[in-house]
Amino acid sequence: MAKAALDSITKAERQAEKIILQAKEKAKRQAKKFQQLATEKGNAILRQGEKEVKEIQDYAKQISEKETNKITAEGLRQAEKIRNLEEKKLDHAAQLIVRRIVKDNGNC
Repeated sequence: MAKAALDSITKAERQAEKIILQAKEKAKRQAKKFQQLATEKGNAILRQGEKEVKEIQDYAKQISEKETNKITAEGLRQAEKIRNLEEKKLDHAAQLIVRRIVKDNGNC
């Protein structure tokens, strides 16, 4: 009877060890599966983030190009105004010089 009890206990211990081993293996497989899933999700999040960054950069580039074009156009317009103003001043100065020469030298 004691031998039967010992055999029963030994058998139960082996079964427990087998169950523990199976549980450990299952836990390892699940951990690996979850790690792979987390990696895939992380990569997907990174790709989405990179896509959003590119979209933001493209938008910022478009806005900056529009602003640059506006500023350039305004600068060209101002430069043309200055050129026209200088021409008017030069014309006026030339007329004054001609008047003085004619006045000093008489009617030539």
